[in-house]
Amino acid sequence: LTQAQTDIDVGPAICPLDVFPNADGAGYYRFSLEPKDLAQVRAGLRTLSTREKIAYASSLRSAFSRATTPMKDVVVAVAPLAGDLDPAIAEEPMGYMTQAREWLFATPLRENVERYGRRLYAPVARRLGWDARRDEDDETRTLRASVLGFLATTGRDPAVRAEARKRGLAYLGVGKDGAIHPEAVDANLAGVALGVVGEEADRARGDALK
Repeated sequence: LTQAQTDIDVGPAICPLDVFPNADGAGYYRFSLEPKDLAQVRAGLRTLSTREKIAYASSLRSAFSRATTPMKDVVVAVAPLAGDLDPAIAEEPMGYMTQAREWLFATPLRENVERYGRRLYAPVARRLGWDARRDEDDETRTLRASVLGFLATTGRDPAVRAEARKRGLAYLGVGKDGAIHPEAVDANLAGVALGVVGEEADRARGDALK
């Protein structure tokens, strides 16, 4: 590109055209797409590299912030990213779900957001589990904390919250010696576990938590 706006004639020979607007995520810019073009890129997400997925997600955030792509289109476009192995990519839908839940405070629609969040991330949580493996990389540990934290707070997943509560109480030594047992919870998940305990605490347990 040599000027602010350019039309490029691709000719009929290579149509239908399947284009990702920032190949290898190498360009220092963001893009927005018409709904049909966005749907086409979404359908081919598995063929994109990690850099391209990051460029895709970043461009969607920008398009949403500038109101050129509405929430309903963005949520559909980022949904497949939830299952990615890279935390920077898999976390993308979380922000939109959390924001939507806050917008819909005290309305019945809030439960729809929570259910949708669980539908996206419950399979990821089952895959990751609560306990880290010895040969696990840092990205997996980071992703586990993000996913379980999201399900405990935004998704309000009953099973995740129950497990977090159990581990948080073990951390606090509740029902045992009342001493702190940090070994009861993976360090990356302590915030999730204690957060759930704190949300549900009575005065005595709140004092113990403090």
